Amino acid sequence: MKRNNSVLITGASTGIGRECAKFLDNQGFKVYAGVRKPEDFKTLNETGSGNIQPVMLDICQEKDVLEVLEIIQKNNGHPLFGLINNAGIGISGIIEATPIEELTRLFDINLIGLHRMTKAMLPIIRKNNGRIINIGSSSSFISGPGMGPYAASKFALRAYNDALRIEMKTQGVRVSLVAPGPIESAIWDKARKYKEYMRGNIDPELKETYKMFVKASDKILDKIKTKPATLVAKAVFHALTAKNPKSVYMVNAKVVRLLSIMPHRWTDNLFLRHIQKIADG
Repeated sequence: MKRNNSVLITGASTGIGRECAKFLDNQGFKVYAGVRKPEDFKTLNETGSGNIQPVMLDICQEKDVLEVLEIIQKNNGHPLFGLINNAGIGISGIIEATPIEELTRLFDINLIGLHRMTKAMLPIIRKNNGRIINIGSSSSFISGPGMGPYAASKFALRAYNDALRIEMKTQGVRVSLVAPGPIESAIWDKARKYKEYMRGNIDPELKETYKMFVKASDKILDKIKTKPATLVAKAVFHALTAKNPKSVYMVNAKVVRLLSIMPHRWTDNLFLRHIQKIADG
């Protein structure tokens, strides 16, 4: 693989996406960094060595996707080698309390938008024998109370990734899933704000029904220990450059991998005991 090749990263304004853009720039890649806000465009334009090119990109808008495709096609000096599907949202909550429109939005961004990007860029990626890296989550391996909607979108992404990986094997394209556990990102603040919004709009009777989970949720968020996003960027770099990239990269997710292979009757009881203990604490 030649280092004059380029990569496209969606959701590059903050967190994992931004760290990947900076890390790959330092490794000599031309980086197309997708952002949705003009202020993020300006900030990224002033970042790195000059090989980071921000592009306005909302993956839920076909027009944006096609405009970015046109920008990449015009730059023949940096053929597109890698697509890093990172854009996503992390809102979640109790299933019964989740509005249908919120679940629809989750899947529209975390899966449908990702599919829109992949379909548009795949012909170029295939031409260059490139790589597709989907940023999933450790929640694509195990779900639990309050995690259902988000985990469902990431379980779906893992299934999508598995099928795409096999379909691309005969076409010279390697596909990897990067599944981070808790990583430093703005996603945690957004999750807190979403929980506050939900609590302000939930039916009081429903709130009482799930009071143990409601009481424990804030404490659980506060107890989460995150790791630097650089760890994910390094996994992405390996998936882009290794002769034999891994099919799945678990990052800060050893406990999840263990829980995912345990019998459900064990993990169900573990979850409930842990949540009850936190709620009572």
